Amino acid sequence: MALNDAVPSSATDVFKRNAADADKLLNASGPVINRLGTPLASWEQITQSHAAWNNRGAWTTTTAYAVNDIWESAGVWYVVLSAYTSGASAATDIAGINVIALQSKTNNEFQGVSGATTAIIANPSLFPLNSAVSTSSYRTPAECTTLGITYPDGGGADYVVVTGGTGTADGGSFINVGSLQLALVQKEMLIDPRQFGAVVGTDSSSQVQAAANFGALTRRGLYFAAHPNSTNWLFSNIDISGPMEIRGAGTNSSVITPASSGHVFRIRGRQVTATQLGFLHDRSFACDVFKIDHILNDTNPPQAISKWFNFDTLFAQGFKGSAVKAINCVWETQFRHFHTRACGDVTGNSAVWDFTNPSSLDQTNNIEFFNCYTIFPNYYGYRFEAVTSKSFRKIKIYNGMMHGGTSDADVATVLPYPMISMTRVDDLDIFNNNITFATDDPAVNVIESTGEAGNLSLKIRIDGNQIECSGNTGTLISVDHTRDVHIAPNSLSEMASGTHVDITANCLESFIEEQLVTGSADLNISNSASGKVGLTSILNEYKQPYFLTNEFNAAGEQAITAATSVNVVFAIAEPLTTYSPLAIPNFNAGSVWITNKTTAGFTINCSISGSGVFFWHVKRP
Repeated sequence: MALNDAVPSSATDVFKRNAADADKLLNASGPVINRLGTPLASWEQITQSHAAWNNRGAWTTTTAYAVNDIWESAGVWYVVLSAYTSGASAATDIAGINVIALQSKTNNEFQGVSGATTAIIANPSLFPLNSAVSTSSYRTPAECTTLGITYPDGGGADYVVVTGGTGTADGGSFINVGSLQLALVQKEMLIDPRQFGAVVGTDSSSQVQAAANFGALTRRGLYFAAHPNSTNWLFSNIDISGPMEIRGAGTNSSVITPASSGHVFRIRGRQVTATQLGFLHDRSFACDVFKIDHILNDTNPPQAISKWFNFDTLFAQGFKGSAVKAINCVWETQFRHFHTRACGDVTGNSAVWDFTNPSSLDQTNNIEFFNCYTIFPNYYGYRFEAVTSKSFRKIKIYNGMMHGGTSDADVATVLPYPMISMTRVDDLDIFNNNITFATDDPAVNVIESTGEAGNLSLKIRIDGNQIECSGNTGTLISVDHTRDVHIAPNSLSEMASGTHVDITANCLESFIEEQLVTGSADLNISNSASGKVGLTSILNEYKQPYFLTNEFNAAGEQAITAATSVNVVFAIAEPLTTYSPLAIPNFNAGSVWITNKTTAGFTINCSISGSGVFFWHVKRP
């Protein structure tokens, strides 16, 4: 008769063996091995187990444990069924017959992930599929002590037990536990990388990337919590695929320092938002904060995927690279309240705000910079450079602060590079900015906009800016190969020998008006344009008008000394003689009339000889 025949049975030998097992269970003092080889608790052990448990705390080696003692290992509590002395490891005791696991403290709650995995591997029957498991921290107290961080570490999470191989184990979204897995239950829309094992102050690039991948898969974002002042988040070269939000607790509370060269975040995709983060570096190696780029091809042009980005309330300091380096196509993107200090790199050819279009397949347009600070850049401030015939379109820079060319300790040398440099930009607005530049280098153009033959920059407006330069040379505003330029009222600093506004070749249909020059220096305008350029109502700080040339209504002033006539000579000849001049004296001149009207100028006559100034004005039909 087989040993495993059921009871009742007519076989006498089976009946005897079953009776013997029952006798052992009733009378033995320790565990019983039945006829099938299974250890069972005796009646004495069962009755003892209902007595009060004796909490012995964490398991220790070579310790005498009595019946009903309980001890803890890796977040799981075990009750002693028969007295014994512990061995070399808790795992050895757990595998033996002297103890049995209790259900973990409350609803399968553990101090850390390692405690949960140890418990499940040791006692998988206590954790059926779809059962809930939670951790108070990613790491146990002992593990936090080893790393020198506070327990809990912020990485506590909820999980569900699933079949092994359900997902790819990445230390966060899926964690292997023997033949099973723990699957992360993400209740919030933002993922904390500490749930993937990231540690503030330690290079956590792989953990942050795993969290970002999970966020892209589940359409969630990343959250970087506040941390102690003495440590920062530390990681580099994180790839972000939108849609995704990257959020911190504030620019001074959630600070990220790069762990290696390259970039902090590379963004590819749509609808990415970054906000409430600080970025801090010491310029010890080259690194960009945000890199936005796309791989170009004929079947998947970047216009279809790179749009609707929002960067708001950010701070970056000390990066030997760009705050934003955008390559190829970027559409409909805002940069608001993004403050930078001591960023950029002349050696690495990285402007603070660096946008390039290297391919004719792409085009960057609808880019807005509002209340962005560019303080002490180590190269260009803003640089938009279209290296092919594709121009940038609709760029707006306003209400910002730019302070460049300084001997600040964070910047090695005084660098003579423009604060704003634009190459082939259509529809550009630069207004209401405060721009200060400290240099004497004559090559400096604080604001420059350049096109090329056949690819002019179009529709440029420079308006309401306060532009100061501590040097006496250089150029404040330079316009070259452009069309439809409107340089509206700006406040320009005194420059003894420099040029306030430089209008060079091939500038068509441009207009300059009411530039307010501080100090006593005259407004200096260089005009070598071959097209039509108008200068009108140009004033210094005393509201005294300066010369004006062709295309729009012209005006100026002409001194006269003890005479009844004086000649006015235009700086640039008028195209026709059909204009109507008007002259108003600031002294008693009697009757005033005009004669000798030519394309080169005209004569002002008066009936009373005197000395003073005629303010003249030309009106065209």
